[in-house]
Amino acid sequence: LQWKVRRTLAFSIHELAVILGDQLTAGDLVPVFNGFLKDLDEVRIGVLKHLHDFLKLLHVDKRREYLYQLQEFLVTDNSRNWRFRAELAEQLILLLDLYSARDIYDYLRPIAFSLCADKVSSVRWISYKLVSEMVKKLYMASTPTFVVDLMNELVEKFCRCHKWSGRQTFVFICQTISEDDCLPMDQFA
Repeated sequence: LQWKVRRTLAFSIHELAVILGDQLTAGDLVPVFNGFLKDLDEVRIGVLKHLHDFLKLLHVDKRREYLYQLQEFLVTDNSRNWRFRAELAEQLILLLDLYSARDIYDYLRPIAFSLCADKVSSVRWISYKLVSEMVKKLYMASTPTFVVDLMNELVEKFCRCHKWSGRQTFVFICQTISEDDCLPMDQFA
């Protein structure tokens, strides 16, 4: 009942999942995990910090169910809690390996673009890395249309933005994509 106990469990639920295995995790821990997702921010941060560690233990079908809930991490009890959004960006970078190109494009891309426009600089810098990793993952995918669509949306949303901060975001994203060698230079140009 006490949030401090739930917080402790939220920070270590991924370790319990490793110990219990697939069957027991799916049956017993997933409902608890889902409850933590709707809890106080102090509890949710524990789930968020180990989101990749927990989701990688789940079956692919069960893992896909959480794509719909990732957007909820953008909403916090305290809007000034920028560390929460920064941690979300860090976890999304790790989650890219767990999902298909279609899932990344459909579900993770909108979250990444929202984080790129965050008010806090630290969150934006991590999200530039997130977009860079998305470009790399989508470029390596069997269907190149996703990366082309992503790049076109970057141009529309940030490069042609009427605010200087949006255009600056575009330059920083391009810098990160170039530094990380996400695309061949002719494709980048």
